This record gives sequence, C-alpha cells and structure tokens, in this order.
Amino acid sequence: MLAHLSTAAIIGVEAVPVDVEVDIANGLPQVTIVGLPDVAVQEARERIRTALTNSGFSFPRTRVTINLAPADLKKEGSGFDLPIALAILVASRVLTAEDVRAFTVVGELALDGSLRSVKGGLLYGFCAGKQKHDLLLPKGMDRQAACAPNASVYAAVHLTDVVMHLKNKKPLARSSCPEQPNLSRNDDDLAFVLGQEQAKRALLIAAAGSHSILFAGPPGTGKTMLARCLPTILPPLTLEEQMESTVLWSAAGALQTDQGLLAVRPFRNPHHSASAASLIGGGSRPKPGEITLAHNGVLFLDECTEFTRSVLNMLREPLESGKVTVARAEATLTYPAKFLFVAATNPCPCGNAGNEQTVCTCSMSERQKYQKRLSGPLLDRIDMVVHVARQPITQLHGTSGMDSAQARKLVALAKCRAHERNGGKDNGLVPHKDIAKLMRMDSEAESWLLACGERFSLSRRALDKVMRVARTIADLDAAELVQKHHVAEALQYRVSRQQIFPG
Repeated sequence: MLAHLSTAAIIGVEAVPVDVEVDIANGLPQVTIVGLPDVAVQEARERIRTALTNSGFSFPRTRVTINLAPADLKKEGSGFDLPIALAILVASRVLTAEDVRAFTVVGELALDGSLRSVKGGLLYGFCAGKQKHDLLLPKGMDRQAACAPNASVYAAVHLTDVVMHLKNKKPLARSSCPEQPNLSRNDDDLAFVLGQEQAKRALLIAAAGSHSILFAGPPGTGKTMLARCLPTILPPLTLEEQMESTVLWSAAGALQTDQGLLAVRPFRNPHHSASAASLIGGGSRPKPGEITLAHNGVLFLDECTEFTRSVLNMLREPLESGKVTVARAEATLTYPAKFLFVAATNPCPCGNAGNEQTVCTCSMSERQKYQKRLSGPLLDRIDMVVHVARQPITQLHGTSGMDSAQARKLVALAKCRAHERNGGKDNGLVPHKDIAKLMRMDSEAESWLLACGERFSLSRRALDKVMRVARTIADLDAAELVQKHHVAEALQYRVSRQQIFPG
C-alpha cells in the first residue's frame, strides 16, 4: 500500500514543500528512510514506532520504505516525525488518502505520542498558504503560523488528536493570529543620558535617515547607553516588518517556538569574540547571522576594534547592499540585512589616549595594531562619526533634555517627509543614481560642499554620505532644500582617523 502526505523543509529563510511517500510491502520487518535524511530524520524510525504503539496504533511488521521527495534536497530536523507517522497510518488503512489530501503536516513526536514544537512556525504557515493547504502542527507553533496570510492552522497536543481531526470525529479549533501589543523598550530612555547633547543630536539624525554611526571616546562616557537608546526613538515595526523579522528569527531558531510575531525592533549586540559565521551567517548548515537577525532593527558592535579585522571587513558589502550572500557547496543563500549600524570604540586599548588627566599606558605598536582593525574602506562606509568626550559631573541622577517619546515623534515626521520624496525610502537607503534628483541643494550649499570636498580630500563615497546626512538634517528642520548650515553640520560628522584615535 502506497501513501502520500505533504510536509515542508526549511531551507535558508523559507519552507519548501516536501512529499512524504510510504510504501508497505511484504518482506522481513525493516524500516528504510531515503531522500537525503540527516541523523535526526533517521532516528525518527524509533520515535514513530514507539509513539504509534503507545497511542493505540499498530506499527507494520513488514517492510516499510519511506521516501522524502525531492530526493536531492537535504532533510534536517525532527519536524518530519508527525507527517511520516500519519503517512504510515494511511498506508495501514487507518486513515484514507482523502483524509490527508488537503493538509501540510509538521511536528516532532514524543515516545508517548504527544507532539513537540519545532522551529519555523511562521515559515510553515507561508508554505501551507501558498499550496492552499490546511496546516496541522503541535500546540504552541500555531501562534506564529496563524499570522501567515491565507493560512488555516490547526494545533494539537497528541497524535490521537490529529487522527480524530482528520477523521472528522473531533475537529480541532482553528487557530488565529494573536493581537500584537505595541511594546516599547522603556528601560533605555534618551532622557537618562546626562549631557552629551551632540551625541544625542547625532543619534536623532541617524534614526531619522537610517545612517550608520560610530561613537568614539574614552570608557564610561555613555557610548553604550546611547546605542541602547536608539531602538526607543525608532518608529514601531509595521506589520510587514514584523513578518519579515519573525521569519528570519524563526529560521535561525532565535525565537521561542510558542512566541508570536516580534513586537519590538531587533537590537543585536554580539560579543567581540563572535566568529565570522555567527556575525555574517553561514556555517556547515547555513543559517542567518547577527546582521540578518538585526534586519529592520539595530546592530551594535561595542568595542568594535576588539573584533578581528577580517570579521569587521565582512560588514562592508552588507552596509552597501542591505543583504548578504552565503555560498556553500550545498546551496547559495541570500539573506536580507537592512539594519541600522552602530559601533563604539575607545581611542586605544587602555582608553586613555588623548586624555590630559590620565597617562596612556599603551605602546606605539599596540596602538597601531588596535587602530588597524578599523580599516579605511569600512570607516569610509560609516555615515557619521561622533566623538563622545568626558562630561563634567554636575548631577548623579535624573534626566536631561529630550526623552525618547519626543525624539520618536521628530524621527517619524522626518521619515515621513523623506518617504514622500524618495518613494518610501529613508535617505540613507536611496540608490546612488537617484541622489542628485532627490537630495536637492541650493546653489550656495552645493558650491560650499564641493569646495570642502576638495579641501579635505573627501572621496566620492564620503561626499555621498555628507549629502544624505545633510538631507536628513533638512528633513528634521522641515526644509525643502538643503542649505549651507545643513551641510556644515553634516560635515562635522566626517572626522579623520587621527581624531578617532588621538595620540
């Protein structure tokens, strides 16, 4: 008896359809799984045998051949347990082919027949919706899966519940997408940063135009706190952005299986010991890295000059293109990586270079090695560099200046102006070919920018960055044309390597 049933496999950041075929034939008792299964899929034989027996069903005592098609696609994980078990029940005539025809099934089986969640609920929802199938999966996964468009999702806690639903004897309730609360990070507010008005102004500009920013200065001046405030002044995630980010996090296994859509903008802060694969993505089984998990949010590299030079240089392409391509022997995968990049660095390993009150203890060779990790081409791709100096201590506690809620309103208004002009894009994300048309300047500002570019030997990319930042400053001022004082402020954020690493 031959049986067919639909399931799916996660490849990169999408779930692709997989057909489970089970054939029960005469012969010595043997279970064979073919179709490029990994170890977890091979071990499904014993889980399925025991789960069926403990659920009151009999396992065939003959030859059982299981094929997972297409055969050239690697099958990984334990999510194939439930579809294989149901296909065996169809081949054993416990269920009929018509019972399972309109379903995509996924889930892991425990030995007692209960169902366990696997990663990728939202991805399976998208896959089932595209095939116009109902989706059957373990309880908990349905919170994500039901948010996919055109998805009819049913969740169960035990194998017997699934069988009763398929036989239409005890139908399961259809799952719905839970309402997402409008959450915000209230533990990091801009008002709690005392002083540092120039740095806070730069943070506002970076948020309004999606500009990358580097905070340079001695330890303890608030660089990390400023970076952690950035998500609090960005507009809330739209439903489309929630979907995009949740898909990426789900594919990477970074979400709890019973978690719904992401409600706040991602903030990723990898340690400086992170490998290239963990930061960029890849590995023997390619999966999204930190820069992809930061999509639609913020990637913060604290002590960025402690990262290896090779790892930092891998950020150059994603910063330009907003995506990263991971090539492996099995497949070439492209992940989205549109994030707001924030980095922080000390002036030297001990942090005291350029400080008149404290003596730097670093040797010249240590300083040079430290500085070389931040390469010129990467520094050229950073839109804004801000020196965060030590501030005089006038108070120990309290608040100072604008809070995050006020800043978020200004950012939203500036983004709205930019989107109306740029066709829905932030100033930092406008294609290079459209800059001259969209970043309009008055004649005085344009002449002055060209003169400054010649005087300070700015590269074409650096001039491009200055124009974008100046346009964002003009949007914050509700100005139609970029004026000279907007360009002057933008030029303040193009500093030399000597200013970042004094001494």
